[in-house]
Amino acid sequence: MPQQLLMIEDDNRLAAMVGDYLRQSGYVFTHAADGNSGLAALDNSEPDLVILDLMLPDMDGLEVCRRIKNRSTQVPVQGHDEVAFLAERFNNAAKRIETLVDSQKALLNAHKNLLANAPHELRSPLTRIRMGLEMLNADIASPQRIEISRSITELDQLIDEILLASRLDSGQTDTEPMELLDLTGLAAEECSRVNADLTADLRHASEAHNAHSLQLHGSPRLLRRLLRNLLENAKRYSDGDITLALSQGGSAAQPTAVIRVSDHGPGVPTQHRERIFEPFYRLPGASERDGGVGLGLALVKSIAERHSGRVHCEGNPGGGASFVVELPIQLNDAG
Repeated sequence: MPQQLLMIEDDNRLAAMVGDYLRQSGYVFTHAADGNSGLAALDNSEPDLVILDLMLPDMDGLEVCRRIKNRSTQVPVQGHDEVAFLAERFNNAAKRIETLVDSQKALLNAHKNLLANAPHELRSPLTRIRMGLEMLNADIASPQRIEISRSITELDQLIDEILLASRLDSGQTDTEPMELLDLTGLAAEECSRVNADLTADLRHASEAHNAHSLQLHGSPRLLRRLLRNLLENAKRYSDGDITLALSQGGSAAQPTAVIRVSDHGPGVPTQHRERIFEPFYRLPGASERDGGVGLGLALVKSIAERHSGRVHCEGNPGGGASFVVELPIQLNDAG
């Protein structure tokens, strides 16, 4: 009996090439273009092997593996009749699925280790390139030198953001020092870098020692990066003024610091407002814009969650987009 293979892959051309080769080799080949179609195919057949893509349009490959594993159970094998034979085949398939899930986990861990180590290895050659550029006798104002310098800066930014993303993902930032900080002061410093307007409505900041500042416990380094990424993203897409508004929300028992960064750019379509916080996700047609490496908003989300907060995108009433971050404020006990 020929072996059955199921390939869950959204690249139809790649799947067609693999399918032609395997069919010529005597295999029964089935293709599914997304995770849900693959799960449906598994309901109708018992393939000997599943070839699974990690990046699928509706869910990632690890989620597909998790769902397969959750519905896979071992059944008792009794006797030597046809039912026992089918039960044994079922158990073997379940074991293969578990092995697949374990291998996918190992691959993910290896991917995380690569992200954690690669930035360090890239630092040395990048530094040498920068030093070599400084030692060139070329005109400082030449277009070629300006373009090389800009590319080095973008690569440097990408390395920084990959390193921070990997540290946040692996939990290495759990040891980041947390302290009482003035969010208003941090916002003012970052707004001055991009010439953004800062407003602060702290009328509801009850029990605050300073009515002109918004204070909370957090990591100054991470929250500065959160503010900087939001402002630089707004500057990249805005056709007008950029505004950072601070306020206090929540309740008296559970107050929150609310950061709202608004621009006057093209805005973000409703169907993309969640996906823009995924690593390396770009809006359609936005990949050619100058600057940006696709990690800025993903880092904003990770940093907000590191502080037990959240972030979302909404439309700006004046046109453009608004990114809203809510961070809990820890009240000091009385006395």
